[in-house]
Amino acid sequence: MSIELEKFGDKDWFEFVSPLEHAIRKEIHGGLIKEYRDTFQTERNLKLETLRKNFHQKIDIERLDHQLNEYTQSIKNINAHTQNFINFNFINHIKNNGNSLKLLYPVTTQVVDYLSNSNGEIETASRIHGILNKVIFDSSNQSNKSNAGKAGEEFVEVMLTAIGLKENIHFKKQHKSHAYSDTDFVFPYVDHYKDIGVEIYAAVQFSSNDRFRMVGGELKSGANAVAISGNGFSASSKNLDAIGAKILTGMMQKNHRLVCYGPEIERKIVQLKNQLKKTTKEGAPLKNAGDQQTKLNFYTDYAVSFSAFAKELQRRLL
Repeated sequence: MSIELEKFGDKDWFEFVSPLEHAIRKEIHGGLIKEYRDTFQTERNLKLETLRKNFHQKIDIERLDHQLNEYTQSIKNINAHTQNFINFNFINHIKNNGNSLKLLYPVTTQVVDYLSNSNGEIETASRIHGILNKVIFDSSNQSNKSNAGKAGEEFVEVMLTAIGLKENIHFKKQHKSHAYSDTDFVFPYVDHYKDIGVEIYAAVQFSSNDRFRMVGGELKSGANAVAISGNGFSASSKNLDAIGAKILTGMMQKNHRLVCYGPEIERKIVQLKNQLKKTTKEGAPLKNAGDQQTKLNFYTDYAVSFSAFAKELQRRLL
């Protein structure tokens, strides 16, 4: 397949944007970017395994929140190393390996070859380059979301094993139930579709906002259920400010707790208390005082740190 790239210098160049973008996206998502990512996988896996071992060796349940903050930031840094090569060196990789790649990825290699060797007008090249960069950016953005999702279950699992819990004895991952969506973790282990014997249900979302309602499908109403969030971690894109009062009200109605970064819970409680002190010029409460009070009630009574949660698990299961 060959694309007439010179058409991007024509007056109606925009008509060719969608076909070229589609062709590049099909090749990049069809294996090209994965091939490049895989060249970093051995080194990445080694770094992650070393990180896990160090976490287990240095576990201190009193400092668990700070240790998890450092751990998740380290995961982010490891993933960013690979992602930076994809974001900023992927085109060079295609250029340097064009002969071996062009059979499977003819359009993308043609584009890179054109950008590398063409003496065409800067407008034409910049349009083509913009299309290629857009596809790479979209792929990178999707990868970041995927990594964040994996990081959530990863840091919870490493915490559980570090405090002495064993998978398929003290906890189980991805428990299936007749009435609810798959639950990220249940304590202790039970067979699929047998909820009797489960003491705690736990759903994980690394960076939570109002989409936090999604975890409700994993947690039994009225059961001892917790939502585990990475909000407030250095590696997280969000803090507790992102979770609205309506979501927290629903969690309280279902008796669901939140397990979160201890210093972030403390920060949020102080912030809410200060906001509730504010009044209008007439001395009346502000319009959002009701929501702020709901949030304060939740974070005071329903939110616990990782350290506190880990101690609870040890008391119950070990």
